[in-house]
Amino acid sequence: MRLKRIAATMGVLALTTAGNFLAAPTASAAPATHPPAAALSCYNPSTAVEDGDGRVPNTGWWTTTNRCVDINFRYTTGPAFLNARVCFRNGACNDVQRVNRGQGWEVIASNVLDGTQFYVAIDAGASRFAGALAF
Repeated sequence: MRLKRIAATMGVLALTTAGNFLAAPTASAAPATHPPAAALSCYNPSTAVEDGDGRVPNTGWWTTTNRCVDINFRYTTGPAFLNARVCFRNGACNDVQRVNRGQGWEVIASNVLDGTQFYVAIDAGASRFAGALAF
């Protein structure tokens, strides 16, 4: 009887172990194409931006929310890339970030505190551009 119990336990263990190996993701597995729920709440709603005079918003400031940890930019229309720089109400500005058109959401300022006022300086050359910000 004891031998049957050990054999049954070994069989369950073997099936569980095999299932773990079969279900484990591999290095060649394709990355998930959908952002996690927290990211979705960050990107929706987003703020549409276009052209401007090298600064969006054209006047005033935007204020970060508790929906996002970062300031994110999705560049959809215009030249192949543009340069974006986040500047804060306290006078500090981040380094210029190259943002490529059609690449989805890109972080242009990371770990920004909730309630921080900012604008984005955008250089698209003489070209028109459009995109969206999530903050």
